[in-house]
Amino acid sequence: MYDHTIDGIPVQHEKFHWSKTGLTGFYDPNHPELETLPRLIQKNGHADDRNMILKMDIEGAEYSVFQTIDDDTLNRFKQIVLEFHDLTNPATENNVAFMTDKLNATHQLVHVHANNYGSYIVRGGAILPSLIEGTYLRRADYKFVKSRRFFPTAIDQPNKAAAPDINLGYWG
Repeated sequence: MYDHTIDGIPVQHEKFHWSKTGLTGFYDPNHPELETLPRLIQKNGHADDRNMILKMDIEGAEYSVFQTIDDDTLNRFKQIVLEFHDLTNPATENNVAFMTDKLNATHQLVHVHANNYGSYIVRGGAILPSLIEGTYLRRADYKFVKSRRFFPTAIDQPNKAAAPDINLGYWG
């Protein structure tokens, strides 16, 4: 676990390994608190691992990470769970498109949930939230069929309990 914005994790466990390190797309020795994903994989001794899980919520820095990550690094992850930020901001439109194209080349979106801490807009009859959480599975491991699910599903819960969940509808 990595997070350069906190001083520690709230719960300790022998299997939890945490570092006050942030994730970035471009390594800069002037900012040693930030590392790239390939460098972290090497430092952790996971260079030969091909069945890892990546969980990423880095408040908009995900676009920088995906600008530099290669398909081989992505394919090390059997599952990728991440939050997309600023989806309703026109200034990030190209970053979002680049990131989803890169992800879709190696992984398949299998679950989506709107984070109701953010706002949303309606575009072309579809709801587009400013924050979306997505779960991806590596394409090479599964045969996928078109989804008929309505999101949110019965297992989803609002991120902000005092506000209703955002209905995304059917995502094929």
